[in-house]
Amino acid sequence: MTTLHQPTAAQLQAETGITGIFADLVLTMAGDAGAALLRSIDRAQPQGCGPVVEYPDEGRLLWLVPRGTTQKWTSPYGVCLTASATTQLPALAHTSPPGPFWARPLRANHLTDPDLLAHHLDLVWVFTPSQQARSCERHPYPFTSDPS
Repeated sequence: MTTLHQPTAAQLQAETGITGIFADLVLTMAGDAGAALLRSIDRAQPQGCGPVVEYPDEGRLLWLVPRGTTQKWTSPYGVCLTASATTQLPALAHTSPPGPFWARPLRANHLTDPDLLAHHLDLVWVFTPSQQARSCERHPYPFTSDPS
């Protein structure tokens, strides 16, 4: 089992130029639909998709989106959460299974566009039963040890 950790502020700044809590989080399903969504955003967003963590054991993708997205998120196919200092992420160099890994790397000044993500979620999940979105709502915290 891979141990999750919170990259230190110094590590984030040294490796990516990022400082502080810089993103909100959108939780979606992984699997075939999630893979299609990743490819779709890669094609649609300049410079490709922003950072995404895959949690293969839970069947989830965690998308990093700009701060403030939680106030305007409307897609029923993903749950938007505010990141906190206790959000645990895989090591920055962990880019493949086993365990949680960066499906798309963390880079300075490059997050996933939330409007584009919501639109493509609608397109990808239009023929997928809504129980997938409800499944995310039942288990919105696969990335923290304490959801409170």
